[in-house]
Amino acid sequence: MLLGTVLLWALNVTVTKYVINHGFQPLAYATIRYLAATTLFWAFTYARERSFTIHLSDTKLVALAGTLIFVNQLCFVYGIKLTNASTMGLLLGTTPIFIGILATLLSLEVLGRRFWAGAVLSFLGVGLVASGNKAGTLVASGLVASGLVASGLVASGVTTTLALVASGLVASGVKISACVGSVGFIGLLGS
Repeated sequence: MLLGTVLLWALNVTVTKYVINHGFQPLAYATIRYLAATTLFWAFTYARERSFTIHLSDTKLVALAGTLIFVNQLCFVYGIKLTNASTMGLLLGTTPIFIGILATLLSLEVLGRRFWAGAVLSFLGVGLVASGNKAGTLVASGLVASGLVASGLVASGVTTTLALVASGLVASGVKISACVGSVGFIGLLGS
């Protein structure tokens, strides 16, 4: 399962960069990509849960999380359009740090000194790599791309945290995630 996840994440970045460099518009690709992901996740959710029912009290969190996953997807495809796949992969590797920071801010978890030291070192290293200038490109586009990716990571972290909070209320995390993904897809479809 872990190997499959690593392979999908690795292919996600490289395939997206390849497809966007070879003629696909970022929003068109994001919509098709997210439709495939949402369809697969809905099939998985139905096989596991046998329903998509969530409580009315969860709908506000699902709508907010869905909106943020939409923002995340926009930041992802436009960020990868402006940078290379290796920088994007490196930036995406900081996702657990963003989630840890958000969990701390929301008082869901208390993280120790080693986490914070690792987070600072990671951000410094990622910042050095992401701000590097490739011959013939503008530093500004690398900074814009990094900013887009960072914004997407924050949106993703908040989405994950909201889904965890909502799943702790009543519904299962799988159902909440399926609904969040659907709201995100509807946003992409409408743009």
